[in-house]
Amino acid sequence: MSDYSFYLHPLSVVKTLFWGSIFASAASIVTDRWLHKCIKRHWKLLLVLFLLVLSWRLPMDGIFFHGLEYEDSYVYAVAGRQMLENAGPSQTTTGFPYSINVCDVGNLKSCQDWQLFPEHFIGYPYTISLLSRLIGYSPNVASIENVIAASLTDLLIFLIALLTTSDIMIASAAAIVYAITPVFAVYGLETSAEPVSNACLSLIIWFCVRSVSALGTSGYRWQMWLRWCGLTAILLFSLTVKREDILLAVILPFVLPLISTWRAVPRFERIKLLLLFVLSAALALALCVHMRLLQTMEGEAALLRTYPLTMERIATFVYGFARSFFVNQWYGGAVAAVAIGVVVSCRRRGLLLVPLVVFIAFGLLYAFHVRSYYEMRSGHIETMAALRFSMNLMTVWALLAGTGIGAVMTKVVGLSLYRRHKHLSFVMGAIILAAVFITSFTATINLRDDTVEDEANVRLTPARTALQFISRKGPQSDYIVTLEPLIVQMYAQPTTRVVGLENVTSTTLEKLMVSGAARRFIYLDESIYETDADFERYGEQTQYLHSLPQSIVYDAEGFRVSVIDIP
Repeated sequence: MSDYSFYLHPLSVVKTLFWGSIFASAASIVTDRWLHKCIKRHWKLLLVLFLLVLSWRLPMDGIFFHGLEYEDSYVYAVAGRQMLENAGPSQTTTGFPYSINVCDVGNLKSCQDWQLFPEHFIGYPYTISLLSRLIGYSPNVASIENVIAASLTDLLIFLIALLTTSDIMIASAAAIVYAITPVFAVYGLETSAEPVSNACLSLIIWFCVRSVSALGTSGYRWQMWLRWCGLTAILLFSLTVKREDILLAVILPFVLPLISTWRAVPRFERIKLLLLFVLSAALALALCVHMRLLQTMEGEAALLRTYPLTMERIATFVYGFARSFFVNQWYGGAVAAVAIGVVVSCRRRGLLLVPLVVFIAFGLLYAFHVRSYYEMRSGHIETMAALRFSMNLMTVWALLAGTGIGAVMTKVVGLSLYRRHKHLSFVMGAIILAAVFITSFTATINLRDDTVEDEANVRLTPARTALQFISRKGPQSDYIVTLEPLIVQMYAQPTTRVVGLENVTSTTLEKLMVSGAARRFIYLDESIYETDADFERYGEQTQYLHSLPQSIVYDAEGFRVSVIDIP
């Protein structure tokens, strides 16, 4: 029996889903009269929100923060560059057809061995390669894409809030929360899958609430099909970006009957829309089977066998994830507004139930999520480790916070004291808003400066220093041996050769020496990988490299560069 994956090439499927979602979304937007009226009426406000997003996210010095988690922050940019260079394995990995393979020995032009990242998919790299073709490749191209995604997301947050509440105050507050929250403006541009996944989630929520709100209206039938096509295409594409998004397919059919206005719609139309959502979920599950989604969890399963989830470990994970939302430097105290928004959404049981249920479902998923090898081994979770996961909650966080802020402002406006002193209240409100903007902008700059400095010290400076010692005869004569080859591939020329430390053996290096492919090895030795946990994983490779005759050419705090010459 032939394998059906042969007939559905993964990259072709990703391309079809991406462009299908673009065209279906565009067709739905062009034909949506409510949307046209909304944009025409509020275009000035939308322009201000767009400028806020750019002001908070575009660094003045042009230096973006890519991330501190090595694999999650750099593998997508390198995979996108490989697609741009038309590089990649000649055959798709049978067990993980949608997973990323990056070069572990060799370069982007001529790779000799590939490293598989089963839990990272090719959807996001494909979009990076598209933008790179348009504006040219640079290490910042993924960050630029995330800025574009953030601008679209802020527009969608405003539209979703306005559609679900009919309150311009709530819609504005939600969009402003997303635009100026410091952690969203910095970590929300991290080149991991979460920011793009969040943009997909925003579009899915929009199509969902718009489909429900449009039930029974004139011209509904053919527009319903357009919205369903857009929702389904973007839902399926989001699975090729981040596997956790399968949770959306499960949630949506169940949340519809919980909405208070659901039973007010004719029964036939309700059943038809529900069946369409069920069909979308079925297609998503079929794609998961094709993607071998269960197989991609083998790494987490192995970690769980080695480090079981005891009640103490689970409590540590949940606490570590939840407490990150209470850091004022990151969220500005918006957790209180979110709590109010949760209560208001539960009481009203309107369309805001959709983002509320998504927030609860993804929040629980990430709170209990299997962590990295180092965190599972130590049983300790740093607060900052939760930030990457939290960036998939940006949209629903902003919607709930906006609802909470709107509810409080409605109460304030209803007070007799406010009615007696409207002018003074307006002035005080403007002063408070200006203070919030100034405080948030200052906090964002400080957070970005700190994260960029940490990334430079921990990740970028060592790799760039090693690149300085590439032979003048051309990078094809040297190999950089490092535990972080992705950073070299992200910043260096596509002909620069690397050897990933995990792949280092006497056989590997001798083969390169005998074949004449390597003239010498530039060994980047970083102190952050000198822990007991790293010795368990890479001790054999490190000891072998240290046994080779070498000369230290650069020694700094945190790393050193050695040259291993070949006789």
